[in-house]
Amino acid sequence: MNDTELLRATDRAYDMVFKGLVEFSCVKAGFELDLFNILADAGSMDLEPLAEKVGGEARRLGQLLVAMEQI
Repeated sequence: MNDTELLRATDRAYDMVFKGLVEFSCVKAGFELDLFNILADAGSMDLEPLAEKVGGEARRLGQLLVAMEQI
C-alpha cells in the first residue's frame, strides 16, 4: 500500500467511525427531543419557541440544528 492509498484508507476509516458517531448522536438527540414530530406538526418555527417546546436551551439547540443540517 502506497502513501496515497494509506491516506485514502485513513480518511475512509475516519468518516466511518468518528463522523458516523457524530451523525448518529445528532439524529438520536433529535428523536429524544421529539424534534422531528414537533417540526413536522408545526412546519417552520423560530429557534426560541422551538427550544421551549423541546425543553432545551436555544443556543445549544441551534448548534444541534446546524450539525443536523450538514448530515
